[in-house]
Formats: sequence, C-alpha cells, structure tokens
Amino acid sequence: MQKTSCADVLANITELQFPNGTVDEVRSHHVFEHFTRQEALALLCAWHSWLQVGGIVVIETPDFDASMHQLVSSEYSYQEKQAILRHVFGSHEAKWAIHCDGWYKAKFEHVLITLGFEIVSIHQESYLLTRNVFVVARKKINFDADTLALRAKDILRESLICDSETEMLKIWQTDFEHAFKQMILN
Repeated sequence: MQKTSCADVLANITELQFPNGTVDEVRSHHVFEHFTRQEALALLCAWHSWLQVGGIVVIETPDFDASMHQLVSSEYSYQEKQAILRHVFGSHEAKWAIHCDGWYKAKFEHVLITLGFEIVSIHQESYLLTRNVFVVARKKINFDADTLALRAKDILRESLICDSETEMLKIWQTDFEHAFKQMILN
C-alpha cells in the first residue's frame, strides 16, 4: 500500500466528486485499463467536467498495439510472450488486477478528441518487455453532460461489429449511463 503521495486526494476513483471546472490536472498511471469500456468513458466524461478549460489529463496504460506487435514477432520466446500477455491483461492476483480494455495511441487520440480534449503529447515508454502508452491531453472546450453522454455513446457504437448487435449496444449504453450518473451527476 502506498504510504506517501503528492496527490491532493486519495480515494476510490469512481467515487470522487468535484465541482465542474475546478480541477487543474487529473493523472491516471496504470489504473485506466482496469475499467470496462463503458466505465472508462464515464471516467473521461467526469474528468472533462471537473477540469477547467486548459486543464490537463495524463493517462498511462499498457500499449495494446505495441504489445500485439511483440506477440506476433518471432523475436520473442514463449516465456517472454507470456510476460507480455500478463502486462496486457493484468496480473490476475485479485479481481482488481484484471485489465478490461486495450488502449493505444490512435484510440486515445480519437476518444479524447471526441470528448473535447486536444492532444498535447503521446509517446511510448518501455520497461523490460513492457510497452506503455503515455498521453497528455488538454481540455479544449466545455461540453455539458448531455453532449458528453451522446459523444461517449457514439464511441461505444464504434465497437460494434455488425448491425445485429444493437441489444449489446443497449447494454453498453445502460452501463455507461449508470457509471456516468454516479460519477458526475450526483
């Protein structure tokens, strides 16, 4: 357990509440990937609401794209690929140690820009066999809660494979709405 921190608040990330436009910076290092697609979008919407225009969000996750390139490469042994897979999917020693979604440069760019951020920088970081994506984005524009929700639901729709998956989309949207309401509308 972390004993010291320079963070202003230590809490369950999904239970944090801040007034709109009052936060300068939000940081998430190897936490964001532990949320489902719907929860992650709700978090981004909450962070957008809390941040003042010009406020910064910093997110670091495993780089799914770079890790997949490692997995298909003949450069790595079976054992090395197992370590890469662990980095991508989590260590699994507890329910909280499971990664629920994959993030990579193009996905961060698309999602963050859609939700009213501008990309300041995105780069890859490496440690041993692990590849991570590190993104810094600035809130460019204020969106109200309804606009954020519509944009997030459009992003969820982009994960559909075919038109027959509308029932699944409804489940995703309901899950998003539940998380969204808990994080920013209470």
